[in-house]
Amino acid sequence: MNMRVEAEIQNMTRENRVLDVGSSTRFHKTLKKYANMFGPQYTTLDKDENVKPDIVGDVQMLRIGDEQVDGILCLSVLEHVENPVLAVQEMRRVLKPGKKAIFYVPTYHPYHANMKCKDYYRFYHDALRFLFDDWSSFETFKHGNPLAVLCRFLPGRIRFFDKFKTSTSMVLGYYVVAVK
Repeated sequence: MNMRVEAEIQNMTRENRVLDVGSSTRFHKTLKKYANMFGPQYTTLDKDENVKPDIVGDVQMLRIGDEQVDGILCLSVLEHVENPVLAVQEMRRVLKPGKKAIFYVPTYHPYHANMKCKDYYRFYHDALRFLFDDWSSFETFKHGNPLAVLCRFLPGRIRFFDKFKTSTSMVLGYYVVAVK
């Protein structure tokens, strides 16, 4: 993960109400090391009630009032949402002005749907500019490199090369840090 994104996540741990969208479980994936840093208002949202999120709901139609959230994490979720434009608009609606949302979206990644979760999209610069154009600002950070991309499609999904930086557009995906 990019050092700047890591710093943004660490900063978000100090926010009061953080919404982790599509998290499936508390402090999943890359968030495990931050589990003790988030406050009691860290809230998970997932449409699958079997994973026991704090809020069972759809990111495309959040049952949260306007400007109620201090930070949003949405990591590896938008590719599974039927309408990512609506999902991003909903997250912007519930986020307080001047606060941040951190996203991760795949670019090159094997198809990974299951019975409960479809796999609809991959995202490139043009799509990210379109999705976040109405936010006050956003930055994108590349994740992975051509070797990491190649390894994802090999048996065993070798992850050794994920950590190396790249200057090409062939990346695993992008982190986005957006400010409302």
